[in-house]
Amino acid sequence: MHGPMKYGLILGVCAAAVAGCAAPDPNVVFGNTKGVVRLAEPPVVKTATTAAPMRVAVPLESKLSGTVNLQYHFEFFDLDGLPSHGSPNPPTWSFIQIAPHSQVTLTGNSADTDAVSWKLMLKKSDSSE
Repeated sequence: MHGPMKYGLILGVCAAAVAGCAAPDPNVVFGNTKGVVRLAEPPVVKTATTAAPMRVAVPLESKLSGTVNLQYHFEFFDLDGLPSHGSPNPPTWSFIQIAPHSQVTLTGNSADTDAVSWKLMLKKSDSSE
């Protein structure tokens, strides 16, 4: 990569860093919320131990000038990629309203200590459940 293309890429990366948005995370599935919310910072993951389940905190930021209604749920998986013991089936969706251009942190805990990976599923909600 040479000349203007190289510098354009560098400027784009720098602009994203200054804007405060985090790089995409494959564990966060935005569904129909692309353009509505984004990661404000990288997720914080506390791995499971024999005494405590996995804990995940995902900071999201609203990109809209109006209130955002979201539904979300965390999924936790064991070493074989199967749902962690005690995970609800089907998953239970939670509701949250995010004020315009504000940040919230969604948190989830695995139901058991066997969780080694996770996903956060997001979708827009039309109502204020």
